[in-house]
Order: sequence, then C-alpha cells, then structure tokens
Amino acid sequence: MKQALLKFGEIISIVCLLVFIVFVSSGEKINNQSAEEIGQKSISVMDSEGLINRDSLHIKKQYGIDTASVNSFFYYSSDDNMDVRELLIIKVNQSGDEDNIIIAVNSKLSDKKTLFESYAPEQSALLKNAVLVYKEGFVFYCVGKDADTVYSKFISEL
Repeated sequence: MKQALLKFGEIISIVCLLVFIVFVSSGEKINNQSAEEIGQKSISVMDSEGLINRDSLHIKKQYGIDTASVNSFFYYSSDDNMDVRELLIIKVNQSGDEDNIIIAVNSKLSDKKTLFESYAPEQSALLKNAVLVYKEGFVFYCVGKDADTVYSKFISEL
C-alpha cells in the first residue's frame, strides 16, 4: 500500500511538472532584441531612399510619445513633407504600454489621411495601406508601398 502511494505521488508530481512546463512555454515569448536591431533588419527590405534616422525628439514632436518610457525604438521618416513613408518600431517596457502608443500613432495616421486625401492621391493610398500592429512586445508602424513586405520581415525577425 505504501509503495502504491509513493508511485501515485511520483506520477502526480510528473504530471504537475509537465503541466507547469507547458504553461510556461505557452506564454508570450520574451524577445531580447532591441527595436534598433529588428528595425535595421526590417528596413533592409524597404525602399528607404530619402528616409532619415530620427531621434527621440522627433518621435515626441510627431506622436507625443516620450521615448524615456519605452525600452527602445527605431524610427525612419522622410524629410520631405509630401512623402509619407516611415518606419517606426517601439519595444515597450511592459504589457499595457502599447495601448497608448497605438492610440497616438493611429491618431496621427488619421490626421495624415485627412490631410493628404484631397490633394495627394498616391500618398493617401500609402496611408490607407499603412500597417500598425502590436506583436510580442513591439509596436510596428510602417507606411510605404512595401509596408506588407517590411511587416513580413519584421515578423520573421521576432
């Protein structure tokens, strides 16, 4: 009887251990790469001629996002006001932070769509096909004719 209880206890322990391993491994992956690392790989498939590497002040001015509250960022945009192409990747510090970032970027995107709709149809089309998503700790935003390709590259790097 005592041996049966010990065997039963061993089996229960093994089952609990397996359930724990499955639970831990099914959670969101932690990506140790910075937004800069992923951004450099992602922009490699984008038509980036004329895009400029931007700093935290430009992100604050464009989107109202304080980069001191994010883990890392990667931001390229055009110096030409008539060129809407840009790539912004932000690694958030903690889950939940992405909501405010997405709201800020989406608000600016909506403003740009309204602005360009009446007089720049090509730029307006790019804005309508912009990609804005949150994936595995990163906010990804891209405007350009190859936004889907850049997004695919971004996903493959996660």
